[in-house]
Amino acid sequence: MHLVKFQKDQSLLIPQGGRQSDRQRDPSIQMEILLSSVLGEVLARSINFIISKGSTATLPPPPPVALEDSLQRALLRAQVIVDEATGRHVTNQAMLLQLDMLRDAMHKGSYALDSFRYHYLCASS
Repeated sequence: MHLVKFQKDQSLLIPQGGRQSDRQRDPSIQMEILLSSVLGEVLARSINFIISKGSTATLPPPPPVALEDSLQRALLRAQVIVDEATGRHVTNQAMLLQLDMLRDAMHKGSYALDSFRYHYLCASS
């Protein structure tokens, strides 16, 4: 078994005698990678949360007002994610694709919420 000694250079651990690549030195690339992974994780958790909330068939259906509030909160969370990512000028193509998918789902959800409100108002009149 061969042990490698490490030296500390610019808060990155690299093998002693090894050279850092330009990718490891550039903080903007590191930030983009970090941002990409964090936004990906937030997006995945948000989608899993929405799916898990929608797939509970054993519970009685929630009242219409609670359903409307739940959808509005989910849309607000999605809007915050999209706004934060837009403000950070993400250049990672995979992350931009995920943001486009989230934006499309958000628009469909907004349409569903508007339709729900319209039908609820028509039924109550």
